[in-house]
Amino acid sequence: MEDEKLLEALNGYMKAGTIWESLDITITGISQDEVTATMPVSPRTTQQSGFLHGGAMLTLMESLATLGTAINIDTSRQMCFGLSITANHFRSRKDGVMTGIGRPIHQGRTSMVWDVNIIDEKGILVSAARCTVEIVDRPASDLAQLESQLISMKEWDSFNDLPNFW
Repeated sequence: MEDEKLLEALNGYMKAGTIWESLDITITGISQDEVTATMPVSPRTTQQSGFLHGGAMLTLMESLATLGTAINIDTSRQMCFGLSITANHFRSRKDGVMTGIGRPIHQGRTSMVWDVNIIDEKGILVSAARCTVEIVDRPASDLAQLESQLISMKEWDSFNDLPNFW
């Protein structure tokens, strides 16, 4: 029951006036190791010929990778953005509901890399992608927050040790 409430709240938040709403993307499962969502094939997601548009599939894929990264970071002090995506479209569809499944393959301090597959209702692979998501610090809202960010950066920045090395 709690999972259903979480998904309902997330879908309400993610869809409010965004591309998620425009393409009718609906989150169906979420954990730190896997994020899933559906997207119907409709006039909003097709080319003029009526086939599912590759750009709509890329949007679903990057959306899953970015959401998956967001739940793996401290969003009170960090943000994430899609940095790179490489995809292969194996087939297309004129109707039905596509399901995107994203899983992290690398979880670093400044980036995460996700494998995202899109399958149709029969479980047939339609498209596959690898998406890199950049993790950045949120802009400081005041001087105290900026100072805190700089101190935390000093703790992890290996470049601080370079002068001693040379």
